[in-house]
Amino acid sequence: MNGSAFSSYVVVPHKTLSVSGDEHIAEYEVGPGAHKHYCSRCGTPLFNVVSRYAGACMIYLGAIDPLPDAVPALNVYCESMLSWVERVGSIQKLPTGADGK
Repeated sequence: MNGSAFSSYVVVPHKTLSVSGDEHIAEYEVGPGAHKHYCSRCGTPLFNVVSRYAGACMIYLGAIDPLPDAVPALNVYCESMLSWVERVGSIQKLPTGADGK
């Protein structure tokens, strides 16, 4: 539900979700039973709730502070994976941006 080549989530029981600043959370229905929640002030995506995954919510890792000490355990929707994704781990890595900053 994001249109990006990558999306990193952590899936948790929805009842355990606690959000600071919840008065700024907006919701958008992206499809039947699929709701995207985001910050109404800056647009940052926060979490998704999808009825076919009853009781769960998918939290964008970039919205979590501090980040959990967890490692990926599962890749999903791989049938739509871009052909170059499997090679990402083997390409050159820079400690900073391409301009050295």
